[in-house]
Amino acid sequence: METPALTGFVGQRRLDHALVIGAGLLAFWAGYFGAAVAFFGGTAALAPGTEVAGARRWAGVVGAMACWGWFSLAFVLAKGGPVLNATLYPVLTAGLAPIVGRWLVFGPAPGELRTGLLDFSLSPLVDALLILLFGGSFFVTLLTLWASALGEEERVEWERTNLPDEFYDEFVEE
Repeated sequence: METPALTGFVGQRRLDHALVIGAGLLAFWAGYFGAAVAFFGGTAALAPGTEVAGARRWAGVVGAMACWGWFSLAFVLAKGGPVLNATLYPVLTAGLAPIVGRWLVFGPAPGELRTGLLDFSLSPLVDALLILLFGGSFFVTLLTLWASALGEEERVEWERTNLPDEFYDEFVEE
């Protein structure tokens, strides 16, 4: 059963969604590894077993902002889906990309997952909350700036042109 909230923009194909997600993943990695290089002296700060205080956490925040920044641009360009770009795609990307990226760069570290799941630490929860807070806030800020730059007629025209009828009727129409 398909709900209007999980539909794509008008004319979107599965390949379009895959390209949007892939670009979001690359944006996350650029922010994640770029932050490690810029703020922590290199990607080695993210390696399994390293004890660089806060490196993974803050690299994750920068990666999340890059990721949500990409998904806000995709939203403006009407690529992907209105709710998918705001929630599902960036949350899954920001949640999985750090582990996958570290495994691609440093090799698999299964002990990292085992430790993360069994040590009952609040650290992963704090990391997730920071990623959601900074990334989501950045997304909302960018879309607010974009929407405020549009006039009322331009905004309505964008909505009517790019949002599927079911989505528009359910969530936008007044």
